[in-house]
Amino acid sequence: MILYYSAVPLSEEEPAWFRLTGKLSVLFSYPIVKKKPELLDLPWFDKVFLDSGAFTVWTKGNTIDIHEYIDFLIMNKNRCATYAALDVIGSAMGSLQNYKIMKKAGLDPLPCLHIGEEEKVLNFYCEEAGHVGLGGVAKTKHTKRVKWYDSVFRDRTDIKFHGFAVVHMKLLRRYPWHSVDGTFAATAARRGGIITPFGHYSIIKGSPYERLYHTASPGVKKNILDHVESYGFDMKRLCLPKESIYRFAFNAKCLQAFIKTLSEKTYKNPIGGFNL
Repeated sequence: MILYYSAVPLSEEEPAWFRLTGKLSVLFSYPIVKKKPELLDLPWFDKVFLDSGAFTVWTKGNTIDIHEYIDFLIMNKNRCATYAALDVIGSAMGSLQNYKIMKKAGLDPLPCLHIGEEEKVLNFYCEEAGHVGLGGVAKTKHTKRVKWYDSVFRDRTDIKFHGFAVVHMKLLRRYPWHSVDGTFAATAARRGGIITPFGHYSIIKGSPYERLYHTASPGVKKNILDHVESYGFDMKRLCLPKESIYRFAFNAKCLQAFIKTLSEKTYKNPIGGFNL
């Protein structure tokens, strides 16, 4: 499984997190990279996933010109490990039409299906592309996500699925994703949170996460401290409000380690469903 980090802290020079994590695979949106194409070539990134950015642009009442997007990709596609088709928010058929236009232009984009859209479009993508992005779930309840993902993955074991905004431990365990992306490592760090095998913990006062490190039992505190130190990080430094980049590096390391623990046997169960 490939994990693409989004909202990664950026700098023109070697970022502070790089020496702690090594290269990371990242997701950038087209509107950002269009202005700063040099982001595609920075040496501290492993793989780059280029998202169309359609949803963000749509929330601002704007659209992306598909022909400009195609021209950019023709010039830069070899600098990306994966690039997404230009989806149309609220229209599966519009997204499908854009996918066909991009294919006709000689591109091989990752098509995206949003939750609630027609299964016939998913079937077309599976037959035509062999790799499909699943999105539109950012504000969807966990139970609804699970129901949809279960229906998608069942009997489609030969398809490579990418999960947009899927960095939830249970969802990563439950399905055999080819790749996923998410902002959680970065957003948790900015909000004073860290990722541990024992849950997500707030280590700074005012952080929004339910589990509080400072009020945890002595046993839980020791487990978290041992976990932090096993990765070579300093708990006191993690707890400093200004050290969000240091926390990002720790969260990224934890997610990398978690991804490595996953294997195919995690997903299948005897009744043909998926395990939590």
